[in-house]
Amino acid sequence: MKFLIGFASLMLLLMIGGTLIFNRIPPAAIGIKQVVFGPGQGIVDADYSTGIVLAIPGYHRWYLLPRQTHFLHFTGETRLRQNRSALGIEDWQPPLDIRTTDNNNVGIDASLTYKIKSGEGFKLVQDGLRTFYRDRVRSAVLDVLRGQLAKLTSEDLQIPANRIERAAQTLELLKTELDKFHVVPESLLIRAVRFLPEYEQKLQQKQLLRQESKLEEALTAQAIEDQKVQTQVRKITAAVLAKEREWDLTIQQEKSNFEVQIATIMATADLYDKKTRAEGEAE
Repeated sequence: MKFLIGFASLMLLLMIGGTLIFNRIPPAAIGIKQVVFGPGQGIVDADYSTGIVLAIPGYHRWYLLPRQTHFLHFTGETRLRQNRSALGIEDWQPPLDIRTTDNNNVGIDASLTYKIKSGEGFKLVQDGLRTFYRDRVRSAVLDVLRGQLAKLTSEDLQIPANRIERAAQTLELLKTELDKFHVVPESLLIRAVRFLPEYEQKLQQKQLLRQESKLEEALTAQAIEDQKVQTQVRKITAAVLAKEREWDLTIQQEKSNFEVQIATIMATADLYDKKTRAEGEAE
């Protein structure tokens, strides 16, 4: 009995000791190790992946960074405005206020996705950005977006192809700008564009005029096609009449030929009859 109690106590101590000297890195995290004192003091130049790692109390210090994709949203939706600070991998901010090259104030909703660069998590901690990198990224993205999107005109913002092209160009600039924070942007999406109410009314009126113009063009094209159809119908009708007359003439000619042939046959038969009768009577 004493042996069992001693063995159980030993196992309990080993479990407690293992809990104290080992640490677990979750699947969605990057592990960063710091040696507090002694040889190799400082941040270890390596990113640790999922698993169990040695964590001697007082000698090792571990930090965890998110491995997942981060989301930075600039939007005016009510639900999102309730939280304006970074929480985990999601950061919700108010929409962008941009002044276009033609002096129109525009509200833009945009979303950026980015990740901590593979193998550079420890550099992020070494640079003292462990708790501030989201703020630094947000500030840099704001500066780049405001500078790049302001180069568009109001007309450009209304054309999806122009927005997509500008987003692609801006994403390339962000890759260079965010490299110093050890993150890499993955995609940039311009989600919505909102003009001032007065300009929106002008846009709606302009769109209405465009639609009416397109309707007029369509009606004109329809009239032209109708005229072509009518012309073709007249040509077909004339061709049919010409064919009918041609066939009527052919029928009349054939009928006259048949009547001549019948008359010739009848005359020949009558002559043969009379000749034969005369010969018979003479004999």
